[in-house]
Amino acid sequence: MKKFITGLVAAFLLSAGFVAVSAETASAACKPTQYTQCPATSTKAVGAKIVKKGKKPKTVVSVKSSGNVKPKGLVIVTIKGPGTNKTTRVKYNGKTISVTGPALKKKGTYKITVTFKGDNAKDSKARTYTIKVK
Repeated sequence: MKKFITGLVAAFLLSAGFVAVSAETASAACKPTQYTQCPATSTKAVGAKIVKKGKKPKTVVSVKSSGNVKPKGLVIVTIKGPGTNKTTRVKYNGKTISVTGPALKKKGTYKITVTFKGDNAKDSKARTYTIKVK
């Protein structure tokens, strides 16, 4: 009897508009529906252009989205160069982050690629810049 009365009260509250039920389910990646769209994102990556031999390069990453959605997801930073091929994955929650790479032991030119894989926004295009180790 208690369950029946509770069900009637819940049905009344739902039909009267006092209680809302979300029709969206949680998902691992942004999938547009007829009610929600995935906002586009753009990634900005900044770091030193010249690094001394044996030092670790630091990359500062920020992701912006269209609209008022704070992008959340995964930032992937890849460093490729003479003797180095390192990928670092860092969770991103809407604030600027700093990613430190491995110590670069050989002189030369290194390519750093930054990609964003969004949970609540579209993935961004990869941003690439080069650094020189002297």
